[in-house]
Order: sequence, then structure tokens, then C-alpha cells
Amino acid sequence: MGKLQNWWDYHKWYVIAGGVLIWIIFDFAVSNWRAGCDQPDFKIAYVARMPLDEGLTSLLEREFSLFAVDRNGDGKTNVRLNAYIYGTDSVVSDGGIAKMAADIRLIGDIAAEESFLFLTDDAQRLQSGYRILADTNGVCSSEEVLDVADRVIRLSDIGLSFELDAAVAVDLAQLTIGRRCFPNDASDTEREAENEFWMRLTRLD
Repeated sequence: MGKLQNWWDYHKWYVIAGGVLIWIIFDFAVSNWRAGCDQPDFKIAYVARMPLDEGLTSLLEREFSLFAVDRNGDGKTNVRLNAYIYGTDSVVSDGGIAKMAADIRLIGDIAAEESFLFLTDDAQRLQSGYRILADTNGVCSSEEVLDVADRVIRLSDIGLSFELDAAVAVDLAQLTIGRRCFPNDASDTEREAENEFWMRLTRLD
């Protein structure tokens, strides 16, 4: 037992790093497979403690697609959810490895300006960690401003068009959604599409 403990003490970070790498490679393979499907007009980052099951994810993607605009000009609207799960604070458990991989992927998403919206169960945590949420007009704020009161709306306020059982409905009621801050300029056409999607979603038009 002592030898095993010594081996683990010496090698644990190599094991953890290898686990994170395997997780990222797996996720990359899944992402490439999904890339072969219809290209989305918008991507939404789901950042939460608990994952959504595949059926609910598909339902939400279809729901968001009802509000989206055809940004890529393929004649249809398509929205994709990318999940980033922070469900544990453990460092050495399988959950800890998954969390580390999710953090790396989320940072990559933010750096690549991939997701337009953020769906989360803890907007304050998201804003404190990444300073990523814009106000409702898409304006970035100074890093000192961490209040999210005017930066997110509850998912339940959007008005889902499908029926959910009570337990799932309660879980979704905890989620809020906000638009991301884009510090870099983009084409007017791209920004117009993003603004229109947000206004349709929040019923501001």
C-alpha cells in the first residue's frame, strides 16, 4: 500500500494531465463529428454545474432556432449548445479532470469568440471569472463592474414552446442567459444578425 501511495504521490500530476489531454482529444473528435452536421448560425455556451441530457439539449437547440436569424445564408436557422460543466471542485477525481478540460475549452471558446450567448446557472460566477457578459445593448463594461442584474434574463421568461415535466422545469427556471461582450469590431452585417437574434429572444423588438 505504501509503494502504491508513493507512486501516486509522484505520478498523480502526470496522470491528471494525461486525463485532461484524453478528455480534450475526445471532445475535439466529437466536435469534428458534429461539424459534419449542419453548420449553426449561432452557438450558445452552456456553463453550469450539471449537464443537460441529450434530449433536452436538442429541445433547447430547436427552441433557440425559432428565434435565430439565418446568419450563414443556408436558408434555415440552426443553433448549437456547447456544454462547459464545472460540477466539482475536486482536483484529482474524474470530475476534477472533466472540470479542468471544460475550463480549457471555455477559455478557447471565449478567445475564438465562438459563442454569442451564455446560458448558465451562475451568471455571477461566470462574470467574476471571465468578465464576458455585456449589457443588454451589447456594450462591454469595465473589468471592475461585476454586477449581472442588467446583463442576463431568466430562461423561463423567454417562453418555451414545449412542455416539460415539473422537475425539469424547476431546473431550467434556475438558468439565465446573457449576450457576450465582443471587444473586437466585426462586420455590421454580423453585428446586425446578433442584435436581431438577441432582440427576438428577449422580445425587445
